[in-house]
Amino acid sequence: MGKKSAIAVALLAVTIPLGIWHFKDRDPFDAPGQTWQIDFILAGDTLRLMDSGRYVSYHWCDICVPIEYKSGTWSKTRDVVTLTPDSVGEKRRRYREQTNGKCRYLVPLDLRIKTESPIDLALQPEAQDCRLER
Repeated sequence: MGKKSAIAVALLAVTIPLGIWHFKDRDPFDAPGQTWQIDFILAGDTLRLMDSGRYVSYHWCDICVPIEYKSGTWSKTRDVVTLTPDSVGEKRRRYREQTNGKCRYLVPLDLRIKTESPIDLALQPEAQDCRLER
């Protein structure tokens, strides 16, 4: 093997793994940020607000079809978090960050469901358990 061939092989040996690493799907839940969620009996919603200004969300269900991930950008103005989806035709979603006692919530502002207590449909930080505070 000549000198040029050895250089080409070495270059490929470095370039291919870097290319695979660069273009592979990364888990957004490994990125810095905060996860918010709400759990019902057999279903729930999870929202990951990444420090980069991106978000990913999904609805999960124990007896439903496979999970569909949604993503886009998020911004916060005062206490309102706005999610702007990447998908054309999907509407923005808005949440108000609210504190009730020692618990924090993201309360949906664009509810189509009438409820006496919107906090019942609110997301809470992943590690927080405030079911008794509601």
